[in-house]
Amino acid sequence: MLIKRKFLFNSFKLISSGLLTSIFVLLISSNRVFNFQGGFAIKLLLIIQWETLGLTFSKLGFDTYLFAQFKANPNKVIDFIFTFKRVIIPVIIFSVGSICVYDWHICLLLLFSILFDVFSTILISYFNAKEQFNVTVFANLFNYPFFFILLLFLNLYLNYQSLTAYIAVFSLSSLARLSFLIYRYNTHHKISVPTLQENESISKSYLLGLQQLSNYYLFRSDQIILNLASQFSILAFVTEGAKLNMLFYIKISELLNGLIVVLSPLYLDKFYGLKDKINKYILPYIIFGLIGLATYFYAAHFLWKFDTKLNSTFAIPYIFYCILILPVNQIIYYMMRKSYIKELVNVQIISILIGLIPIALMLVFNSLWLLISISFIHLLLFVTFFKLKVYGKK
Repeated sequence: MLIKRKFLFNSFKLISSGLLTSIFVLLISSNRVFNFQGGFAIKLLLIIQWETLGLTFSKLGFDTYLFAQFKANPNKVIDFIFTFKRVIIPVIIFSVGSICVYDWHICLLLLFSILFDVFSTILISYFNAKEQFNVTVFANLFNYPFFFILLLFLNLYLNYQSLTAYIAVFSLSSLARLSFLIYRYNTHHKISVPTLQENESISKSYLLGLQQLSNYYLFRSDQIILNLASQFSILAFVTEGAKLNMLFYIKISELLNGLIVVLSPLYLDKFYGLKDKINKYILPYIIFGLIGLATYFYAAHFLWKFDTKLNSTFAIPYIFYCILILPVNQIIYYMMRKSYIKELVNVQIISILIGLIPIALMLVFNSLWLLISISFIHLLLFVTFFKLKVYGKK
């Protein structure tokens, strides 16, 4: 009983900072607290999302690999010099490539922010492996929550609205989190130099990194397309009002997705036997899931405060998207636990490639509904190809 209570308490700690982050992002996308013009809110949210893409691209699963290493050998310490050499090239590549999307000063700020966040995630992996959750929770408060507090001050009290200044503040919050984590890290440890064998193992982490990058695209393909469309002034059929509607429903979905991911230790093992569980629970899950999600999305409508009308029909694809979040995470856990990483990446890549067809149709027919549904389509393709290629064979 004591162990279960401790586990639930630790789960609550992990939820708290992520939940605060999701709520603040949702408040920006609804304009409930902040005083943004619609176009400015879109740009700010998309840049923040772009930074998370850069973080995923730059760390390429290295934090996950190190977490496993720290768990296996608690005496291991972080080689900061080797880590810097490992991540600096992808960070620079992504930041330089971002010049095609954003101004150079935004890209420079993104470079620093991504670099700070890469080291922060690695340090968080270290503390999580040692179950020092208080450190990670407090550190995460320095990142997004701290950023949003500063944002509130600049926006509401100083009435200051500058995209460059806001991203500079975002980079500052990333630096604050990293500084705290370095301070808490055991500085008396000697720097460990990876052996040749460790380096060979690290090279395998690139496959895991590709899996994470593919996973990011499957869940957020609509945001990536929306970001590129906004920066290059394409997809003229997507109005500013439609973008605001999409981002609002996306952030509602991400709030739910974040809770499902953080709470995953409570249910993943219970539903590990996929073949035994799926058929038994699929129908009640869909029925109660649709009812619960419809209620959840309806309640979220009351947050909306932009002048643009909120289109309730836009919620339909995102409700079905949310229905698939749990089974997709379950499938990923199943394949990772079975060490089917290569098979998992194959299924993800196939889903992404086939998903190019509805994207092409969207461009040909100027279909807003295909854009709104694209992430749901990608997740549906993933579940379908998993069943065809893996489910019946393993």
